Amino acid sequence: MTSARFIQAIDKAREILESNNEDVKLKEDEFIFIRDSNIVRRLKLDNILYAEAMGDYVKLYTAEKFYAIHATLKAVEERLPAFRFLRVHRSYLVAINRIDTLDGGALVVNGKPIPVADAYRAALNKRMNIL
Repeated sequence: MTSARFIQAIDKAREILESNNEDVKLKEDEFIFIRDSNIVRRLKLDNILYAEAMGDYVKLYTAEKFYAIHATLKAVEERLPAFRFLRVHRSYLVAINRIDTLDGGALVVNGKPIPVADAYRAALNKRMNIL
């Protein structure tokens, strides 16, 4: 590789890193609206710990309670920002910044063990930025 190409590659990598950093700059009041029974409720993204698929419903868990919404986990995953939430199992989506521990085939969020499927393990390890 020539030095010009090497410098070009470094510039490209720097560009990508800077664009990713812009995505991470969040406002504290980011939220989504959910339909909880017959009430439309505003739910802060920071409050969501994880989501669990339950048939035709998805339970969105916060530290205080959960909200059952009529949706698929895939639809919820598409609406939540991908840089904050990660699919770890066919039935679970977790907030990355809420993961307490990772031990073998499960992770713990707010004291609740959540299974990690083999298919999602590599993506989880990559996103967790383990030292």
